[in-house]
Amino acid sequence: MVPKIVVGIALILETIRVRREERETQWKIPQHRRQLAQARLKREETRLSHLRQVLELRREAREIREWISRLPQEDSLSVDSDLSRILQ
Repeated sequence: MVPKIVVGIALILETIRVRREERETQWKIPQHRRQLAQARLKREETRLSHLRQVLELRREAREIREWISRLPQEDSLSVDSDLSRILQ
């Protein structure tokens, strides 16, 4: 009779363990999805930050090209001027 009681208790404990593992698994799925969503948001923020930086650099390059195109031609610059030295 004692062996049957031990087997019954072992079966109950095994059932409790299996149910606990199932609950943990069910809890881990939404948690994992939240982590994936957070990682996706972080990647998007990084991507947008890089995109803004590229756009700013392009704007700055365009402004420099426009500034250079508005400069006087080299022929009309005096040899001693700072601008003449920069352009040489």
